[in-house]
Amino acid sequence: MNNSKDRWESVCRYVIPGIFLIFAAANYAGGLSKLSGLGGDSLHTVARALAGLHPDLYQSDFVFSDPKNYSFYLNANVIFLQGIELAGFKDIPLAYNAINSIAIFVYLFGYYLLGCAVTGRPVLSAFFAGACAIAVETLGGHYWGLYHEPQARLLFAAALPYPMLLAIIGPLTLWRWVAVFVLLGGIAWLHPASGPLVALAIMAGMIAMGLAEQPILQVLTRAFFAGLCFLAVFGPNLWIYANGTLMAHQGAKIDSVYELLPLLYSREFYDASVGIAGSLQRMFAGVRSLLIPLAAIGAFIIVRRGTSRDATLLRFFCVFLAVIFMGSLGIPYVDQIIAHSLGKMPAQLDLIRSIRYIIPVMLLFVFWGAKWLTQNQWTSAVLGVLIFGYWFIAKDAPPSWPQNKNALRGFQCWSEGKPVCSRKSSPAIAELLLSLIH
Repeated sequence: MNNSKDRWESVCRYVIPGIFLIFAAANYAGGLSKLSGLGGDSLHTVARALAGLHPDLYQSDFVFSDPKNYSFYLNANVIFLQGIELAGFKDIPLAYNAINSIAIFVYLFGYYLLGCAVTGRPVLSAFFAGACAIAVETLGGHYWGLYHEPQARLLFAAALPYPMLLAIIGPLTLWRWVAVFVLLGGIAWLHPASGPLVALAIMAGMIAMGLAEQPILQVLTRAFFAGLCFLAVFGPNLWIYANGTLMAHQGAKIDSVYELLPLLYSREFYDASVGIAGSLQRMFAGVRSLLIPLAAIGAFIIVRRGTSRDATLLRFFCVFLAVIFMGSLGIPYVDQIIAHSLGKMPAQLDLIRSIRYIIPVMLLFVFWGAKWLTQNQWTSAVLGVLIFGYWFIAKDAPPSWPQNKNALRGFQCWSEGKPVCSRKSSPAIAELLLSLIH
């Protein structure tokens, strides 16, 4: 019986990543049919990248004519776009489609590996990865899950399970601490608004795990050194952001800014309390609200039936959740109160968007708890299907977020005997700029 079980798990461990690879290839094939343009966020990233290289293109633009208005915004996407522009590659939509397809595989494979490390069940972990891929709206215009463009938040979400995995798979030696936070420092360049808070949450989780086995002074010393390693890698971005925001604020009249904000943005983007409430309402709208009690029940089952290792891992993820929750909701609210009292603009409202990172951990608790309800692989797989099915249905509770359907288009083209879908005309950089400016 055990030999049959081992063979089943071995087959799954090879087949499941292959399925993810096929899905990513289908995304590339289907994504070619949508290369007639880019979304608003991607266009602004393109404009930011090109403004740094060709400021003459934006001499009459209200924002990009002056570097002080945008120099604080720097991430891996901007660097990538500037790199391909300098290399003479003009087909930005094609490059984005390729990057997005790679990111989808990295995303699915990462959450699959994280699920395997926690539950030890490959099929259950595959459904966990699939559930994490389902897009759910968070703050207005923001989301958790996959998207049809490799936006900065998606790339960061795709990379997130790897430092988590590195943190939990072995003893917390000094070198493990260093490796985790050097990796986090690099990942933070993908989406700088998410990087510091997520790094803090993982550090707090690792401290909670370490205190169960090591002297407190040793744990805190290693955490401090790891934090320095994180700053060594990500520090230049923080420096650029700090200097850039100081330049952007020069000459600004705060009263005038507050009068203009309601004309330009939804209140969620400049009022912390409204942004916090709106994010939670969207994330847990309708039947999605059942994720809260399901995650709590899953955690309870883990406590009651899990091993000592499960208890240690649960401590890590619970602390991670707590820090993300307090950091993304509490800090922006307090920051806004202090900023208003000083007559300044709040500096940390972007942290609200990091509330999205509680979703994969809550889903993990549900799948993890399901693992302890049965020792049978087939029953475990059925539970995985049911949990995934619930979250798949729950995604449509309004407000819903559009799902990435590129892979479905790719499979359709394959069924018609086409290796890739027919491509629409792709705009050159000049046309992208014109569409942005006009």
